Amino acid sequence: MAAGAAHAQSITFPTTSTVDIGNTTTGVTSLLVGNNVTGTLTGAGGTLVYSGGPFALGGTVYRTTQTLDMSGLSNFVFNSPTSLFSVSGQMSGGAVQAGSTAGTLVLAGDSNTITASRFGIGDRNRSLSANATNDGTVSLGQRNTINADLIMIGNNQAGGTLNFQSGVADGTLVVRGTDGSSPVSTWSIGTGANSNYSGSTGTVDLSQGSLDARVDNLTLGAAVFGSQSASGTFKLGAGLLDANSITLGQRSSTTGAGGASGTLTIGSGTVRAQTLTIGDRSGTTGTATGIVNLNGGGALRVQTIQPGAGTATRTINWNNGTIGNYADGADMTISGANIVLAGTGTHTFQIDGADAVGTVNSTLSNATGAKGTLVKAGSGTLVLAANNTYSGGTTVNDGLVNFRTLSNLGTGNVTLDGGGLQWATGNSVDVSPRLNALGQNGAFLDTNGNDVTLAQGISGDGGVLVKQGAGTLTLTGDNTYDGGTQIDAGTVQIGNGGTAGSIQGDVLNNGALVVDRADEVTLSGAISGTGTLTQAGTGTTILTGDSTFAGPTTIDSGTLQLGDGGTSGSLTGPIVNNAALAVDRSDTVVLPGVISGTGSLTQMGTGTTVLAGENTYTGGTTIDAGTLQIGNGGTTGSIVGDVTNNGTLAFNRADTVTFSNLISGTGGLVQAGPGTLNLEGDQTYSGPTTVQGGVLAVNGSIQSATNVMAGGTLGGYGTIIGDVQNAGVVAPGSAGTPGGSFGNLMIHGNYVGDGGKLVLNTVLGDDSSPTDRLVIDGSASDAARAVESVSASGDTGLVVKRAGGTGAQTNVGIQVVSAVNGATTEAGAFTLDSASDGYRKGFGTVSAGGYDYMLERGGNGGNAQDWYLVSAAPPVTPITPVTPVDPVDPVKPVEPEVPVDPGKPVAPPNPGEQEDNAGTAPVTPTAPAPLVTPEPDAYLGNAWAATMMPIHTLHQRQGQAGGNVDGGTGIDDAAWVRVEGQSMSMTGNGRDVSGNNRTIHAGGDVLRFKDGGDGSFRVGVMGMYGSQTNWSTRELWNPLANNFQSATARGSVEGYNVGLYGTWYGNRDILSGPYVDTWLMYGAYSNTVGGSLATDSYRSSTVTGSLETGYSIPVYQRGNTRVFVEPQAQVIYSHYSADEHAAPAGLIGGQSDNNVLTRVGVRLHGTTPVGNSGAQLRPFVETNWWHGPSSPSVAIDGNMFNLSMPANRMELKTGLQGQVTKNLSVTGSVGVQTNFGGYGVVTGQLAAKYSWK
Repeated sequence: MAAGAAHAQSITFPTTSTVDIGNTTTGVTSLLVGNNVTGTLTGAGGTLVYSGGPFALGGTVYRTTQTLDMSGLSNFVFNSPTSLFSVSGQMSGGAVQAGSTAGTLVLAGDSNTITASRFGIGDRNRSLSANATNDGTVSLGQRNTINADLIMIGNNQAGGTLNFQSGVADGTLVVRGTDGSSPVSTWSIGTGANSNYSGSTGTVDLSQGSLDARVDNLTLGAAVFGSQSASGTFKLGAGLLDANSITLGQRSSTTGAGGASGTLTIGSGTVRAQTLTIGDRSGTTGTATGIVNLNGGGALRVQTIQPGAGTATRTINWNNGTIGNYADGADMTISGANIVLAGTGTHTFQIDGADAVGTVNSTLSNATGAKGTLVKAGSGTLVLAANNTYSGGTTVNDGLVNFRTLSNLGTGNVTLDGGGLQWATGNSVDVSPRLNALGQNGAFLDTNGNDVTLAQGISGDGGVLVKQGAGTLTLTGDNTYDGGTQIDAGTVQIGNGGTAGSIQGDVLNNGALVVDRADEVTLSGAISGTGTLTQAGTGTTILTGDSTFAGPTTIDSGTLQLGDGGTSGSLTGPIVNNAALAVDRSDTVVLPGVISGTGSLTQMGTGTTVLAGENTYTGGTTIDAGTLQIGNGGTTGSIVGDVTNNGTLAFNRADTVTFSNLISGTGGLVQAGPGTLNLEGDQTYSGPTTVQGGVLAVNGSIQSATNVMAGGTLGGYGTIIGDVQNAGVVAPGSAGTPGGSFGNLMIHGNYVGDGGKLVLNTVLGDDSSPTDRLVIDGSASDAARAVESVSASGDTGLVVKRAGGTGAQTNVGIQVVSAVNGATTEAGAFTLDSASDGYRKGFGTVSAGGYDYMLERGGNGGNAQDWYLVSAAPPVTPITPVTPVDPVDPVKPVEPEVPVDPGKPVAPPNPGEQEDNAGTAPVTPTAPAPLVTPEPDAYLGNAWAATMMPIHTLHQRQGQAGGNVDGGTGIDDAAWVRVEGQSMSMTGNGRDVSGNNRTIHAGGDVLRFKDGGDGSFRVGVMGMYGSQTNWSTRELWNPLANNFQSATARGSVEGYNVGLYGTWYGNRDILSGPYVDTWLMYGAYSNTVGGSLATDSYRSSTVTGSLETGYSIPVYQRGNTRVFVEPQAQVIYSHYSADEHAAPAGLIGGQSDNNVLTRVGVRLHGTTPVGNSGAQLRPFVETNWWHGPSSPSVAIDGNMFNLSMPANRMELKTGLQGQVTKNLSVTGSVGVQTNFGGYGVVTGQLAAKYSWK
């Protein structure tokens, strides 16, 4: 260690010397340096910790200095939060003197941490009547922290300097309050109560490093009074100075000529201040100067820049860099200071936060020789309120610049590239001459409630022009920017009633777009958004983009045209049309919105325009070319008023729509949709009518050839003056739909069937039955028809839709096609179609109420060219008997030929071979023979089968085993099952009915008990499954084969019965003596009737009960062989029911039949053993007389039909029961029933009993 001395808790430098503490941590309570002594403290890696109370370094005697150099020490810590840390001359009082007393401190080279209540450099106050100062200098190391609530640099009559050591690069300084986190309360630089002898100078030069400081109040240059000045300078390099309040140049004196000057220089760092006061002269004498030097890379972020009191020099020298708001979203106000754009680069106002407003009331000017550019950044709004003279232009990259006059924007041009302009309230100045081309990031123009006109065109490559704010922006220049237009609010108007004003590209319209041109203008872009479009000019606006905006379109004047002959140009929203709407497309375009108003619509293009809205415009519709389609396959789409049609008018609706206005012109009409078009009135259009789909109901008249395509239907009650070709459906009257009125469809022209159908609603009764009718009229409808013949030809299937009627015998027939006024029909023009209600397959007839109707040209003696539905074959008049010839010689007269029996008609002549008797009087018809269909017998056969299926006798159900005594033991004590089959046939009265029945019947006793004497009771349960198929055949006229053929209906019934039975036997030996048997069963059945008609399915049910008695009398016995005679009687009640229902044969009436069936008979039976095995045989023969039940009946379309079953029938059957084993008994039998007429039944039964005992 050199001349200095280190003692415990103290290091002193009485003379210039060096103390090396090495690589240690040394704590001291005092550091003393003598006057005019330089102390050097070293220690590579070492740390000196000072904790001995106040630290003071500086000369104590006039013109002396104390210097402490710790740059060779690594770390220095002053940790005395309640003490002062001062580097300054310390002289005060005494004689009048001049000069300075100073202290110099060079801090440790690596890190320094100073924590004190006050940190001062040149901060010693003195009161001398002389030009003398106490000065101090502190040079910082690499990393430095100062924690103090009060920092004073260059106080009253003193000078102070804070800087980085010369060897430090990129040093750092952190400044906080004494607690290490709070802001410094007060930081004064160059302040004090100046005198007339000396001033105060404070300098903080951190340009070599970086600052991180938080301060409540920072003052640079403050002089209270006197003729001397106070000067404060702060040079910030990198980092952040964050202060609540900064004051530059403060003078409050009322005496003396001294001044106060504060200079803040910002390098690459940021100064943030809520309030920056520049030049505060609250006194009446002296001067105040505040200067901010903002250099490139630096930023000044403030809430308020304001002038202090009085007159002062206030300047912001802006050499590039950024001025912005204090915090994101906070407002900013700059007033009082002149802002000089000193550099030639960019000067950026950064207003962060979309709602933030930065107001600059200060004047912006250029420094001499400089031509800097003002740049607006940040999403907030910058308000330029002064008459600015900067000439380098304005670039807005984000947010808005609010201006009142053009002078607010300096003298240069304005470039919008992501930002925009906002007109101040009441400002409508035209800024377009000052606008450069729009940048790639687009531009915003906020009219802010004003109506602004931009007369000069705006250019730009790729940027979008965005209109914001209320008010109207009128573009009267020919704009060439190609990035499109966006309307966020207010109105963009193109043109102002003249011939100029245009835009390019797409439009995103969330406000209002107005076009006001006197000539033709094309908007080629698509218009989208939620806004509106108004055609206001007297000219034509052509939209060639596919627009999707949702708001309404209004046509106040001129013409709005969609498309220009190509494949684009459309609207999707509603249209209020009070002028003219035109469509010129070569493809298909859909207008889904409602078109209202007093204007007109013109279809111009060669394509198809689809109107899908319920339109109410009243100015009329014109089709110059192409197709105008009403509807798009749904339930909307309409027009009102007359149509001038020189193209094609098409209807495509899924529901029913009526059009009664006049359609004129040379164009055609197409019915395309799946719905119904009721065309009313006398239409005059002359083009072709095409029915592609759905129904065209002509209820007035049309004057054009009509083509009904497959899938289309032509109907109605009107008149078609023109040829009709039918490949679809022609349905006069109610167009083939049930419930409409009957009517005629008249064709003044040729009718050609092209595989189509003629659908008629017809009541199937007698000749007077109401029906739809097709009328072919040969009268001259125009000059062209006067010399032409009219006919019906081709191939058409006639479909009869039954509209009521109970079926009846016709005479001539029901007229369904009428040829009048010389019209003719070809023989094969119409055939009965299989789609007809009640169509009989293989016969070509329809059935109703038990009658079959055939389609006949000429009917039964009707007009030869008309077509009729006839319910009987035309009979041939019987052959006239030969007249006897009187011979020369008398001979016996020749017997006349026997006349043909008229009961069965002879086949009529082929209608195709009849002569054409058009115009001749019809032949008076003879009475036809009836045609009764086979279906009634099939329904009756089902009812008879269901009624008879559960009927049985005791012996059929439960045969006895021979020799069984008292019914309690043996094989008779068993479950049983029987299978029975029947075959039935009945002929007569023109019918041939047959059927086969199959039955499985099973059960068993559940209770047996004695009657108190020799007799016994049995109670059991049983179930039955049965089915029957019956066939009914009638001779019907077959017009397809041109002769009588057998028509067969097939009935089937299938069902189940369940029930109970009870039996009393009077003897212990149940083979002899009396018995009484009773049973009750309920049955449910599924039924079908089909055959040549479509199949009908329905349900039925039965309830059947029986009471039977008999007495078995032994008449012979020899050994174990016995013979018995058993008289029997049985009465059976049955109830049959089936609900009313519609069927292909007609309306089948409900059936509810109650019947009583009786039987009396005698049974001869016996028993004989077989060998010694114990087995027995029991043969029997039985005869019965059956009476009833009454013959079932059924109503078809109100016509009653009866099966005519015989009331009395004789039955004979025989069989054999054998006990095969001890446990198994088998019975078989056969039988017949007959009425000795046309009725016969053959039955067979196989039964088995098995005992598990």
